[in-house]
Formats: sequence, structure tokens, C-alpha cells
Amino acid sequence: MPESTPRTAPEAITVQHLEELAEVFARFNATTEKLEAAHAALTERVSQLDAELEEKNRQLEAANRQLLARMARIRALEEQARRSDRLRALGELAAGVAHEMRNPLTTIRGFIQILPDEYDDPQFRREFTCNVLREIDRLVDLTENLLDFARPTSSERARLSMGEFLDELLAFLSERFRRNGTVVSWERGDGEHFVSADRNRLRQVFLNLLTNAEEAMPGGGRIQVALAAARRSLSADGPELPVVVIEVADEGPGVPPDKLSSIFDPFVSTKHHGAGLGLAISHRIVEEHGGLLEVENRPTGGALFRVVLPGGGA
Repeated sequence: MPESTPRTAPEAITVQHLEELAEVFARFNATTEKLEAAHAALTERVSQLDAELEEKNRQLEAANRQLLARMARIRALEEQARRSDRLRALGELAAGVAHEMRNPLTTIRGFIQILPDEYDDPQFRREFTCNVLREIDRLVDLTENLLDFARPTSSERARLSMGEFLDELLAFLSERFRRNGTVVSWERGDGEHFVSADRNRLRQVFLNLLTNAEEAMPGGGRIQVALAAARRSLSADGPELPVVVIEVADEGPGVPPDKLSSIFDPFVSTKHHGAGLGLAISHRIVEEHGGLLEVENRPTGGALFRVVLPGGGA
């Protein structure tokens, strides 16, 4: 049999070994106590954060309720302001209608009052007929203008070449302009400029602008009409878009400075005749087409009206 290897006797555990082992256990216990203390502190901090978060949530919910209540009050105030604006506009419209109707009705009433006494006078009967018919025509015109102003938005739109459209309109007015000594300077521009529009409604706008320009120069003068393409915004904060710009300028006295900001309001007029609804109707029609109607006084004299319409009518 092979010889067996003799076993080594186990090393004796000395006092030094016991002291080292005790030191290890002491360090372990100290580390454990520190971990337990850190865990306790962390648990307490988490509890504090939970309580703070809950308090923040309560504050946010209260702030949200206050914000919603404030927004509701703001909406109520805005609606009240809109209602006040509508009532004020309605009051102004009613006052304008009453004023425009009172004058012809007063004339008719005056003639009717003296009709019994003057009926046998043929001259009076002719004057009576002429004047009463004239005042009735004024009332009819006022009624038609009010209906135009209140007419709902038209949807009868088509692709329209503004160059051809203005060619036709200026040809239609040429004889009237010639008789009154009005000369038209027509800058048609290059190419074709298309918009999507209700032809009849747009015709109403430019008839009004052109006849206003002519009437601003009773002794004759020059009307400048210009057509061009451009890029500009159609709203306060909107992007720049391709547009068609038409300008109508005259050599008259211009718009009084105190009326520049209100010239498109109903019953505001710079003329001695008319109801003052033409520009208000024109402004509404241009807005219906997504465009702008602007006015300014030229440094050289006269007024300039600018119609800006979205371009490229499909």
C-alpha cells in the first residue's frame, strides 16, 4: 500500500485572531446601524416628500379651480362686452336709419300737408309729384342698401381674372367718366392675376370705389387704377400669402383725418348725399372673400383705397 500523507495539525486560534474577528463583527454592526439609520432617514424624507407633494397637489387643484372660475368670469365679461358692442352697433345703425329716413319723410309730409290748399295749382302738382317720387326713390335706395348690408355671405364663387374683370368695368364706366371730365390711368400689370370671387359682389365693390373717386373730383381729374401681385399677411399674426392687390386713387380732397378710422362704418360718409352705406357694404364683401379693404390719404393729395384678395383662385 502507498504511504499516506501525514495530516497537518490545525492552527491554534489565538487571542489575536479572536480580537480581529471581534473587530470585524463590530465594524459590520456599525455599518448595519448606519444603513438602518440612513434607511430610516430616507423613509422619513420620502414621507415628508409625499406630504409636500400632496400639499402641492391640493394647492394646484385650488389654483386650477380659481383659474377656471377666473376664465369663466373672463368669458362672461367678453360675452357681455360683445353683447354691448352688438347693442351699440345696433343702436348706431338704428340711429343712422332713422336719420336717413327722417329727411325724405319730412319732405313728403310737408308736401302732403299743403296739398289740399295747393291742389288746383298745376305747377304745385308737378313739383309735388317730382319731389315725392324723388324722396320715395331715396327711401327705396336706403332699403336696398340695408338689404345688401345684411345679405348673408354668397357662395357663388368662381375663378376670376382681375385684369379682364377691371377691363370690362372700366369700359362700362368710360362714357360716364368722359362726360364728367374724369381720366383713368390703368396700370394692368404683367400676366394674369386670378382670384376666387363672386363676380357680381366684387363688381359692386369696385363700382362703389370708382364712382366715389369720380365724385370726389366734381371738376374732373385723374383716377389711378393699379393691379399687381404681391405677398403679404391677411391677418395680424398670419403668414405671408400670395395676394392680388388693386388700388384706386383719386385727386380729390382725401378722407378727413377724423373719419379715416371709421370710414367703413355704416352711415359714415364724406359726401353731402347718400346714406353712407356703400363703403360699409364694400368692406363686408371684401372680408367675405377673405381679403382686406384699406384706405389712406396720399402725400400728393387725394384718397387711395386698396383691395387685397387671396391670389390664385382655383
